[in-house]
Amino acid sequence: MMTGQEAPVSLPARRLAPVLAVFLALACLAPAWAQDRPVVQGETGRSLDEYLSRLERFGFSGGALAVRGKEVLLSRSYGLADRARRIPLTTESVYNLGSITKQFTAAAILTLEMQGKLAVTDLASKYLHGVPADKSTITLHHLLTHSSGLESDFSPTDYDPVGREEYVRRALQSTLLFKPGEGYEYSNAGYSLLAAIVEIVSGQPYEVYLTERVLKPAGM
Repeated sequence: MMTGQEAPVSLPARRLAPVLAVFLALACLAPAWAQDRPVVQGETGRSLDEYLSRLERFGFSGGALAVRGKEVLLSRSYGLADRARRIPLTTESVYNLGSITKQFTAAAILTLEMQGKLAVTDLASKYLHGVPADKSTITLHHLLTHSSGLESDFSPTDYDPVGREEYVRRALQSTLLFKPGEGYEYSNAGYSLLAAIVEIVSGQPYEVYLTERVLKPAGM
């Protein structure tokens, strides 16, 4: 609530037009204890920093990165990583990116298809062992489009470590919500199975394949 304080104002659009700005107002998994290394450069960087510092006083927590060409104008975090313990965010804090990873998992699958190593029309059972009869018709396309019939999750929380084989086992032993291809239900589990398939087909850890075949070629 902004009672008793001056409300934040918008920055002029002309200042923001040439800037690629990425704002991460996401919950922080845990603060990193490395040294904070904020960057504030030039008029635009200072204007953004001033604006976000004002938002911080209203409770904003998050990180901001603004880049023009190859010049970093702003790289700074604001607010708290842990409000209960009053731990501040830093430029080295680790963020929960949530389902942003799904688009990269899909890109990894399509990259493998471009390499001729799989096809999205393939059955998941071609790559996963022990697929029961009720899931024998699930294709990679079903997993990509949330139409496999799988529930969303098979761990108590997103933060419980579960190995690949154990997670695949849980997913395959679960009860489907509907027959594959006959409905839609958002499913984190479907994308976890796709990530497992990326590792199985590529013979590399998910992060390694994604870095070498998707991120680096894209200049990321």
